Amino acid sequence: MENNTKEDEIARILENLPAQDIELAVEVPTGCKFYQLNNPNDPITVRAMTFEDERAIADARRKGADAVEVMMERCLTNIKPDQLFSVDKIAIMFKIREATYGPNYALTMPCSKCLKTADINIDINKNVIMRPLPEDFTDPRTITLPSLGKDVVIRMAKAKDEALIAGNDFYGNLWRFVPVIDGNSNKEVIAAVLKKLPIKDLHILVKEITCDKYGLQPSMLYSCPHCSHEEEVVLPITQDFFLGT
Repeated sequence: MENNTKEDEIARILENLPAQDIELAVEVPTGCKFYQLNNPNDPITVRAMTFEDERAIADARRKGADAVEVMMERCLTNIKPDQLFSVDKIAIMFKIREATYGPNYALTMPCSKCLKTADINIDINKNVIMRPLPEDFTDPRTITLPSLGKDVVIRMAKAKDEALIAGNDFYGNLWRFVPVIDGNSNKEVIAAVLKKLPIKDLHILVKEITCDKYGLQPSMLYSCPHCSHEEEVVLPITQDFFLGT
């Protein structure tokens, strides 16, 4: 060992570590049909997070930035994060977590019947449901609101729209996702019409824009080991889930 270089010693000490340069292809709900990928012949891929990525994410958190956005910017390839549709984003985030920490996720689950908790281990590839968009799905697309009784052209929300969706004035920003109502494309007219819609139509519009019935559904069937009660539960998915903490 005395004749080994520093690099030789580092390599010797780390020889049993698994490969760190893991890359995984991602099957996204849209099937990439609406994207202009950097390389159209290749899929969207992600890589495992590194020590340097963790440092950058921690620094972003300290500065109040979105840690998940930093993770996506560093670990996603073949497309820029802000070009993604929101319905695809969570599938990509799950894949980055899988590449970094593996598919298994341990958590403590409470039972709504007996109120006891249990430690469980899930496989995010098997226990989480993926609902892809139908083959004939288009973007933009036309829907008919039941109360309005008129055709409305809408576009899907993208990752870059999330500030509009998560903000306090989402309903006030709906016109940004509606290019045409009943043949009229005037933004001021559209905004005024949307403000007069009944809640029923507004809720349908939001669900269609966000594609909430498609994509990765972070829920699973949970059977309580204490009382055998079964129920569908929503997994507690937070930033810490994606960052392995």
